[in-house]
Amino acid sequence: MLCTLALSRGVPMLLAGDELSRTQRGNNNAFCQDNDLSWIQWHALGDPLRDLRACVAAALRLRRTLRFPRVDAFFSGIPPAGAATDADVRWFEPDGRELDARAWNDVFQRGLGVLFTDPPDEAGTIERLFLAMNPGDATLAFRLPAPPGTRAWRIVLDSDDAGIASATASTIPCGGLLGLVPGQLLALVSASGPA
Repeated sequence: MLCTLALSRGVPMLLAGDELSRTQRGNNNAFCQDNDLSWIQWHALGDPLRDLRACVAAALRLRRTLRFPRVDAFFSGIPPAGAATDADVRWFEPDGRELDARAWNDVFQRGLGVLFTDPPDEAGTIERLFLAMNPGDATLAFRLPAPPGTRAWRIVLDSDDAGIASATASTIPCGGLLGLVPGQLLALVSASGPA
């Protein structure tokens, strides 16, 4: 899920070859390995399952349009200054309910939504980004959240479409349903937000 890294706060720590699904098989000390464990797998170029360059590029382009990844602060789970009652980060189940202790500990939970809310800018605009993720092996329906002041969402990143959101012109109302195929991530901004 390189898109979650590209859209998180702070500096995205990408390593050469990550965009080609390079894993080093979990070895974080591969500097001393002069073998295929640490080599870039150039044969992944063009492989539709491993070549993630277009998706990573789209996620980094989106990152440049957003304010919140550049905020030098940890999330607090409380409303940012001027953002009414909406917390700076909220976690959701696919059915639209906020995650509670039971859901966090549910080993069968296969979908996750996260809503980021940034403090208002000089013009009073509140930036919101919602990530819907399906790491499971079956299609999931996600119900979109309805934070204060948001009426609709716009898809700005689709990991299943090489990162390019084919539905960028359309909006989906709050409470609307989206189907995510296995392994898919969708990034949506509030319809009045950036991108």
